[in-house]
Amino acid sequence: MPRPRLLTTAPALLASLAFAGPASADDVLLDTGEILRGQIVEETDEAIVIDHPLLGVQTIARDKVLHITPAEDAPETLQVGEEPPKRPLLPWLFPGFDRSVEAGLSGSDGNSQSLNFNVAAAAKFEDDVKRWNLSADYFRSRSDGEVENNEGGAQATRDFLFPEERYFVFGRGFYDYDQLQGFEHRVGLQAGVGYDFYKEDDFKLNGRVGVGPQYEFGDVNELTVEALLGVALTWLVKEGHTFEFYNDFYPSISDGGEFRNITGASYAIELDSARGVSFKIGAENEYESDPPAGDVRNDITYFARLVINY
Repeated sequence: MPRPRLLTTAPALLASLAFAGPASADDVLLDTGEILRGQIVEETDEAIVIDHPLLGVQTIARDKVLHITPAEDAPETLQVGEEPPKRPLLPWLFPGFDRSVEAGLSGSDGNSQSLNFNVAAAAKFEDDVKRWNLSADYFRSRSDGEVENNEGGAQATRDFLFPEERYFVFGRGFYDYDQLQGFEHRVGLQAGVGYDFYKEDDFKLNGRVGVGPQYEFGDVNELTVEALLGVALTWLVKEGHTFEFYNDFYPSISDGGEFRNITGASYAIELDSARGVSFKIGAENEYESDPPAGDVRNDITYFARLVINY
């Protein structure tokens, strides 16, 4: 008589390794996409030691671990008949970050033809000593065959936090592209200090002061130095409704009296919390006190997008 088979398939084995254990166990996401659930008994810069209910005590190299979910944040143990949760999308891309992609599209075809397209992506992370905020967006619109808007950009901000303190030090790099502006391309770096005025789960407000160089190239080629005075607000108005606002003021140090100012706001409504789907509307305006010849001072973009958080 053949021996009884406890598990008949490889997927079942993986599921047992990933989800066996008490509900209070920690979850360790490996670079292979699998999740080990057990009690973490030791952590060092080189390795994680986990006590797994089936495998026993295992030592895992730190570079094989993408993310650790503490016991208090880990999902409940699966019950009989329940399906395991889906693997994170692209787990190797910014592991541990709160990530999102956004897209919006509108158009018309009749007396006039138009097509408006915009996309964005973001990734955020915060622990006791650091905070990352990465973002990128792109806007393009055509009307009757003519390009009316073709612009985009990316920004990365790293805040160096100090436990039990409200102040922080930051560094920021950015890239802007605008086909219809005189500069066409703009890159810059900034560094300075900031302060968290409020840092609650439902309301966050911080400000920052910094300085750094920027270089514009294209039709205009110019290196300047700017200061930065910025403020950012995130407000959870009610469950599933989030309002965000920011304003960055850049007075020029190289060209006294000149400045630019970027103001933006958005409102997001959660449509499906299980799938992480939201709807967001917003606008951003960049004002330049002395734009290149032929450019206007205000450059306003509006958007309406579906958002997927993962």
